[in-house]
This record gives sequence, structure tokens and C-alpha cells, in this order.
Amino acid sequence: MKKFTTLAVTAGLAVVMTGCSTTDSADKETFEYAINENLANDCLMLTTRDANFPVTVDVPQTDREQLISVNSTKIEQYDALVEAGLLQVQNEQREVMATLEQDAHTVSAKTYSLTDKGQQSLKAVHMQNAMGGVRKGFCVASYKVDEVLEFSEPTETMGQTVSHVHYTMTPTGIQEWGRSPAVQAAFPNVASRLEATRRENATLVLSDEGWVDETTLDERPL
Repeated sequence: MKKFTTLAVTAGLAVVMTGCSTTDSADKETFEYAINENLANDCLMLTTRDANFPVTVDVPQTDREQLISVNSTKIEQYDALVEAGLLQVQNEQREVMATLEQDAHTVSAKTYSLTDKGQQSLKAVHMQNAMGGVRKGFCVASYKVDEVLEFSEPTETMGQTVSHVHYTMTPTGIQEWGRSPAVQAAFPNVASRLEATRRENATLVLSDEGWVDETTLDERPL
């Protein structure tokens, strides 16, 4: 069982971190700094089915197509981002070649491309899990540590000094377009995520540069 240390925070014991402060101390302020350094590389992200713009989507032609076609969801999301100023749209006609099942015909389509505002908001973030990969989408807010709740006493594990930290975090720097009714309707989880305080865990490892999140170890020398 891990032993966790909870520190009482009082005005008399407040620690002021300065440029001369060490980053290898095991305390709440140091761990908050280390976690925030890692959170700076991530964001609260809106993801669409395709984020490689420009994107062309065929418009569903019948009521039945509108109900069952994945394109209906795509168009709702992209149109919301057009209203938010992140995308621009061009309506066009696209020729569909004949097949055994149907003759050649023309369908309506929408092509969505990034605006300057959208280009600034679109980010590619390396996923910090065993699967790796890149997650791409529009950053609506950043995260910051709200409070370090508790942490385990640093221990040696496989040649590394490790501490397990429990903390809460909240969104910060929320973009106004993320609060628009159209965006929140097209991305139903946005409203709750923008208001929620989340409880998270982190494993911090003591490196030559101080405490770092274990998920960043592949990105820097220890």
C-alpha cells in the first residue's frame, strides 16, 4: 500500500518558488509545477471525424440519408465550426460516375477549409499512452492544476525515483467560440467539460532536470 503525504497549507508555510528554487524537492508546489509543464503540451480538444483539411462531404439527398448517413453528423460539426469562425465552406456540385447499380449523376457537396483562426486553433498532440499516435483537433481550452491533493513518498523503482500524485485540474484560457450554442450542440460534451473540475493521477519521475511526468521520458534524456 502506498503511503500518501498530505501537506497542510498555511500562510506561514507557503513556499514561494523562484528562479533559484530547486525542482527536485518532493512537495506540492514542485509537483504542481511539474504537472503543469506537462499539461502545457495538451489541451481540451474538439475532434472531428476528419481533421485533414480541406475536407469535402457529400450532402445527404433524402430524409432517410439524413437520418442514417454519417455525413449528417460531419456537416453538423463542420457547420458549427464555420459559425465559430474556424472553418469556411464552399458549396459545390460533384459528378458521380456510373456503377452497376445507378447511372452517373450529380450530388451536392460541401468543402470545408481552415480560416486563419482555425489554423491557429488546430493542434496535433502526441497521445500520452501505450498506444502512442497523434490526436488532432481544435483546442478550446488548456488545463491547469487546481490542487495537488496528495502524493506518495518518493521511492526507488527500477533505478528511478518515483512519486504518485493525485490532483485536480480545471480548464483555463477558454475560447469564446467554445461556448457558442452551435458548437455545444454539435459537440455535446463540451459544455460539461468546460465547467468540470477533474480528478487525475500522475506518476512523476525525478530526472536530471527535476520532476517530470513519466509520459514524457521518451522525449527527453534523464
